[in-house]
Amino acid sequence: MKRSPLFSIALLFSLVIFSCKKSSNDSSTGACTNSFGFLRNNAVLTINWQNFYSGSNYIATARWDSTSQPGVFKETLTNVLGDGATITEYVKGCDGWLLYNTTPSITSSMKDFKETRAVGDKWTGTDPTTHEKYDYTVIKTNVSVTVPAGTFMCDELLYTIEGSINTDTVWWNNQYTNIKYSGLFAYYELASANY
Repeated sequence: MKRSPLFSIALLFSLVIFSCKKSSNDSSTGACTNSFGFLRNNAVLTINWQNFYSGSNYIATARWDSTSQPGVFKETLTNVLGDGATITEYVKGCDGWLLYNTTPSITSSMKDFKETRAVGDKWTGTDPTTHEKYDYTVIKTNVSVTVPAGTFMCDELLYTIEGSINTDTVWWNNQYTNIKYSGLFAYYELASANY
């Protein structure tokens, strides 16, 4: 089933969901280590969206909560498509990667986002539900980005869904996920965080 470009943008945000020098909250156990600061219980972000596809502006939220699985967090995204709907996924930071699945059962093969990045780095992620692939390329590191939530040091990445016609730009920070996104069909930026 072919999804709308806006759903793919929402997927990007959910897939996490740029690289600040700030103390991390290591919520994993065993051999796993991570510096993804949003992986903490009750972390909530609000996001200002501009949907060029529908011409609407709205607020979306992302929330992470602990689960009974060590280091695995439930990610709840609300209104990312502007329709009030909720999307639930599961994420874990482990051994240099943000791992992602539709259930709390996460293995090291479910790599989504690279934890430590350098200019020129490239990798491919895969949606575990649709098996759609998306590519990231790091074009700049340590870029200062100012949004309503404040000023953040980010990595600037190109983001492309394989088979699509557009390449969008993402400014990513490991503590807060996407700080800003500029694409063909949408623009969004971080409005607030509760941590």
